[in-house]
Amino acid sequence: MVLIPDVPSLILNLPIIISLIAITRYMIGFKTWKNYPVVVLTLAFYLLHLTTESLLATALLWVFFLISVIGSAFGTRYLLRHFKINYYARIATMYLAAMTFTLFLISILALSTMKEWVLDHNFALAVFLMGTTIDELATLHFKKGSQELLRRVITTLGLSVIMGLLLTWTWWNQLLATHHEILLFVLVIDLIVAFWTVARLTEIARFGSILKD
Repeated sequence: MVLIPDVPSLILNLPIIISLIAITRYMIGFKTWKNYPVVVLTLAFYLLHLTTESLLATALLWVFFLISVIGSAFGTRYLLRHFKINYYARIATMYLAAMTFTLFLISILALSTMKEWVLDHNFALAVFLMGTTIDELATLHFKKGSQELLRRVITTLGLSVIMGLLLTWTWWNQLLATHHEILLFVLVIDLIVAFWTVARLTEIARFGSILKD
């Protein structure tokens, strides 16, 4: 059943991504940064795949530039820790440092066989989207600390890779484009998650012995 013909499957994947985040949080027990970072990192993975047309190259570039963006931003934050700087000015400096370092890496890769990739518009947009997560990450680190930051980063990256692979799966996108009723199934899952009161899987794993007793 097709409700509206020629609707891009990319749009139809958005509610599925958000539903997966809800399942991960309430049924499994893993928390993310929030919805936005998962969505944009998934989209960044998709855009890189449009550029490289190789899952291995996409995954390597995605991890490499994500580490460079986040690492340089947090390195700057660490260097500025003793200075009394207004919050938004501090964040702006982190963005500037991250993008400057990223441009330096791109200029190096442009001298290699990757020139066609790193100068592609989709590649630039993917890196831009990665950069927009700096704000959320810095806020999370400030409110929750390093340990909780690491946990949520791992969950976020894991979900982003899973959904990124789904977005690049031709069979899945064709199925979703021709069978919009899949969204009704997603709605059912959302309703189940909305009223979920059973112990999360992580809680069952932690307190398994107690639950048996």
